[in-house]
Amino acid sequence: MRVLERLIPVAAVLLASSLAACKDATSPEDVNIGTIEAGFTSATATFNNNAAFQSMAVLSNLFPVYAGTAALRASLPTSPLATGPAALARVRARSQALRVMASLRSNPQALFPANVLGKTLVWDTTSHTYVISALTGAPPTGIRILIYAVNPIIDEPIVPLQQLGYVDLTDESTPAADQLGILLTLGATTIADYTVTLSIGTTRSTIRAAGFIRNAQGTGEVDFDFLGAVDIQAQTITSTGQLTSGAASIYVDVLETPTTVTLTIRLQQERNKVELVVQVSDTGDLTGTVKFNGVIVATISGTVDGPVFTASGGRTLSAAETAALIGIFEKAVDVATDIGDAIYRPAAIVFN
Repeated sequence: MRVLERLIPVAAVLLASSLAACKDATSPEDVNIGTIEAGFTSATATFNNNAAFQSMAVLSNLFPVYAGTAALRASLPTSPLATGPAALARVRARSQALRVMASLRSNPQALFPANVLGKTLVWDTTSHTYVISALTGAPPTGIRILIYAVNPIIDEPIVPLQQLGYVDLTDESTPAADQLGILLTLGATTIADYTVTLSIGTTRSTIRAAGFIRNAQGTGEVDFDFLGAVDIQAQTITSTGQLTSGAASIYVDVLETPTTVTLTIRLQQERNKVELVVQVSDTGDLTGTVKFNGVIVATISGTVDGPVFTASGGRTLSAAETAALIGIFEKAVDVATDIGDAIYRPAAIVFN
């Protein structure tokens, strides 16, 4: 079981008690846990309850591959919540992948071959693949891929086909970095517009996805910024994700070293902020803190299997407040793993 998933129930309950006991003494603000949780629910629902975005995420696995730059799949930020030898193995594997990409940068090429530029790809129900069609309207510097309602059993389009919209992928590269533009629609409504940028350095390489997504009605915009970095010399991987929706923001950062994983979650609604920082060693020992508006209200110790939270005060929150906190941290896990992965996934068409 992943480290964070094992920590969520205990952390949320004890964090709730800590905040309730200390808020009057340590903060000028009055935290409403339900309001904060509602803000994050709305932000993450824009991804999770979005038919166009979910269809794109699933069907991206079926998109054709144009190998403008190799080995990105091995370097994409994925769920990094493990420690010890497994973490070190991932650092080394991604470092090797980035070395391969660095060598390719000495001979850069366009992200798309010339024969597919300006083409629209559609699903062929006979071959079960995407094929080039005679449809017009695709961007001249990239391609258009139609997306459809998905059969969840086989993760392919439902037959007969039910088109939802399309994804425009465009080459926006510069001499300094490979960059893919991604525009997602539901019908004629723009649902998401963002870029995925790959930058290869001699010792540090990064991949970044930044832009916005909207709900199915084309409203409720959520800005996002995801960054993954591999440092070959330090043998570290950093995965960071931030969502902003109105006055609510959620920030998740995971730093992997050969011996530790450090997880930071910051949740903010207007001027009220809750922060959890926990470090897990390769032996499973925990150290960390819980902060409320910058003030430490609890410390974390013990092990992954037996965490110990030392907090001031002893008031127990209501079941509703506790459930709201648990929901907040579960959504933080979702941001760090599933949402981040889905955002990066269409880039595998060229960064494979």
